[in-house]
Amino acid sequence: MTFIPSLAVSLDWLHVMAVYIWVGGLFYISTILLAAIRHRAKLTTDESTIQETAKLPNRTLHYNVKMSQIIHYYLALLLPRFSLIATVSLGVIGISGLYMAWIHLTTLDALIRTTSENILIIKLVSALPLILLGGYHQLKLHKAIVSLASVHSLS
Repeated sequence: MTFIPSLAVSLDWLHVMAVYIWVGGLFYISTILLAAIRHRAKLTTDESTIQETAKLPNRTLHYNVKMSQIIHYYLALLLPRFSLIATVSLGVIGISGLYMAWIHLTTLDALIRTTSENILIIKLVSALPLILLGGYHQLKLHKAIVSLASVHSLS
């Protein structure tokens, strides 16, 4: 098979962008978004509960809920949407990564003897738990999270 530089550069760019979207999304959810959800909630005198407002067409309801319930509700809305983005990103990362490995690795021995390939092994080992956790979420928890969001949106 012949080497096509423009294809290699394009796939390398797609690979890096998909990694940025996946890891950046995880970072955003775990730090900035959770902090924003906590900040949005108005604390009442009892700091374990929050005064939340639900606006309905004919009236406004005020009710006290625990902060953890609000966080779970917003995450239940967000995670299924981010799951789709993460799945597409991981597909792009996998396909482009295999192509780049095919280009750069001439033998399996090269995987161990060079520094850049050692870094590749470290990246793969560190990303594997995140991929497994995301797969567990997608296969086992996805329906429960969606139902949690629909139940809490009605209350």
